[in-house]
Amino acid sequence: MRNINYIVLVLSLLLTSCHIDVTINEKEEEEGFFSKLVTTIFKNKPENSSPDTLNESDLFSRIEKTYSNGKKHVVLHYQMREDTVYQVKKEYFYDSGEKLMEGPVTPDGKRNGNWKAYFQDGKIKSEGSFKNDKASGKRTVYFDNGQKRYEGEYKNGKRSGTWHFWDKNGKLLKTKSY
Repeated sequence: MRNINYIVLVLSLLLTSCHIDVTINEKEEEEGFFSKLVTTIFKNKPENSSPDTLNESDLFSRIEKTYSNGKKHVVLHYQMREDTVYQVKKEYFYDSGEKLMEGPVTPDGKRNGNWKAYFQDGKIKSEGSFKNDKASGKRTVYFDNGQKRYEGEYKNGKRSGTWHFWDKNGKLLKTKSY
């Protein structure tokens, strides 16, 4: 039963993003129609691909939320591993369509790994790492001119160690220990 739920999720995601209408009757379902379709869809998945490797060609996506203007707001990316579908990446967009931020997530949707945020013009705004939805590791935040604004380390979601703060021209304003 659990596998059928995942297969239905895969099909709904694929059908939503491909705009294909498929009618399934009870007989086809009993004969394993869903399993055959999912097997066919993922038969080209490289055998040596690692579950921890985020290979863009192995992903399929679904627009989770849209703005009132119809543009995408949140996009979830999924990956098939063995016979299970996992959420592996999340992207947010400005209402104008430009990417706001992106990064990998755990199967239950928590930020995990290196995330990046962008200004509306596409320049990097910040980059940092997360572990189980908590800030962890180096964090760098930039001004819109590309100069560093501040930089430091996080441990378990809290600032740690020495942080550096700069002005828009790159002049160091202060350092602070946490």
